[in-house]
Amino acid sequence: MENFKILIIEDDLLVSNTLKKALKKSGYEVFTAFDGIEAVKMAQQEKPNLILLDVMLPKMDGFSVIEKIKNSQDIAHTPIIVMSAFSPTIIKEKIPEYEKKSKGSRTLFFIKKPFETEDLLKEIKDFLINKKHLHGKIINIDELEI
Repeated sequence: MENFKILIIEDDLLVSNTLKKALKKSGYEVFTAFDGIEAVKMAQQEKPNLILLDVMLPKMDGFSVIEKIKNSQDIAHTPIIVMSAFSPTIIKEKIPEYEKKSKGSRTLFFIKKPFETEDLLKEIKDFLINKKHLHGKIINIDELEI
């Protein structure tokens, strides 16, 4: 199995550690960031295959993180799964510039908190290893109508 890199951007230590432990156990190389500024630096440094992103972060919110990542040429096409208690339509409304820039890129996804770690792991495996589209509990924000 290819050693996929996943960056978890989450300021809640319990959530971050739970995801990190489960992803490492599944064979992924995992990096963590606890605030938005650290997250952008870590993404640029590690160039992950997938980013799991909380929206409510200290120092820089998740919407700004998305914008910085999508404007950084070497990581602009990195898939991001936004993890939030907000609805996916609110997420999409907050990032209209992203939508214009990424039309059809299918790199921004959403999963509603709380979620089962096992559900997320299955989706990640299908996406990274089996090359299937994210589906089920994960929503493609690009395809949402608002």
